[in-house]
Amino acid sequence: MTEKKKLQKADVDKKKSRPTHDTDFFRTLEDGVKQAGEQASQLAEKTSKVAEEVLGKVKKGVSEAYDYGSVVLDDLYQVAEKYAEKYKAKVEMRRLNNERTEAITELGDLVFKRHKARKSFDAQFANNRSVTSLFKRIDTLDKEIVALGKKLDEKK
Repeated sequence: MTEKKKLQKADVDKKKSRPTHDTDFFRTLEDGVKQAGEQASQLAEKTSKVAEEVLGKVKKGVSEAYDYGSVVLDDLYQVAEKYAEKYKAKVEMRRLNNERTEAITELGDLVFKRHKARKSFDAQFANNRSVTSLFKRIDTLDKEIVALGKKLDEKK
């Protein structure tokens, strides 16, 4: 073998036996990728645990807020219902009193007109359809007012 061939063969053997710069780069890159993958897995696991804890706390908070809100709304509904019932009866009492006042005023107007005409208040006047219906209406309103008044007294 010639000297030149010997040198070439030695050079090839030398290159095979020692790692090249490119091989070291790829090994370093591969190691870095493996480490990054492991760290990413660890980070994902930690993030998942933290997210799970946060989600648990949020769920608990929402549940507590819902429960509290339900109680508050139910209490508010109950109070509103009591006030509505209380004042409904009072409004009804006012309406009945107004109707009674109107009926008495109308009856008084009939009596006044009869008096102005210098007519007597005989059986014919007392049996007049307008007069008797007003007496009946006033009597009915008085009974309704008394019944409602008793109902209001019971609630106190």
